[in-house]
Amino acid sequence: MFSIKGVRVTTSITWFSPENTRLIVQFDDHLEWPEFHTAIRQAHRMITPVPNSVDLIILDKAGLPKGNPLSHFREAFKQQPSNLNLVVVVPKQDVSATTAFLKRIAN
Repeated sequence: MFSIKGVRVTTSITWFSPENTRLIVQFDDHLEWPEFHTAIRQAHRMITPVPNSVDLIILDKAGLPKGNPLSHFREAFKQQPSNLNLVVVVPKQDVSATTAFLKRIAN
């Protein structure tokens, strides 16, 4: 847990399987893009030394920050370790935010 601009944020990064085949990044509270990138870099550092393929699961309970998410996702994907197999993003279950995001993509 740490602060960005005085706002308390909670992010956890944990192995989901004892074989280190699945890693979960969970955003629980307020999320800003710098925190997103910091967590993804840390996840990549944890995945890199693993000798097998790893799936990354991102649980976003906080909701996406303001701004264009595609540019931030593109930046994160550029830095992926070679053994990263699958990335699954589970968005916040907020219908209005999801609808707004899809409308932004469509435009």
